[in-house]
Amino acid sequence: DDYSASEMLEIFMGIAKKNCYKLDSRATQRLNKLLEAIVMRKDRNRAFANARTVRSVFDAVRNKAAQRYINDNSIDPDLITFDDVTLSAQELKTIGAI
Repeated sequence: DDYSASEMLEIFMGIAKKNCYKLDSRATQRLNKLLEAIVMRKDRNRAFANARTVRSVFDAVRNKAAQRYINDNSIDPDLITFDDVTLSAQELKTIGAI
């Protein structure tokens, strides 16, 4: 069976914790909405792959956080923010999330 959005959120949070990242509250809320949208579209998405999709989302979010840190190394490099979780439709298509 496919994971629910809340299960996917738990998986994402586990991956983040394992990699020493934390999410601010707005990022967590945004991520939940993003995962709900992914789950709603999963039947039309031949690339949907449950935990692998979550991993792909995590990698895309982590890359945005890393880029933000490169641009401003005075920020916490282990904090994922709302902006990091805001992925464009093209980014989501590229990673197979939608």
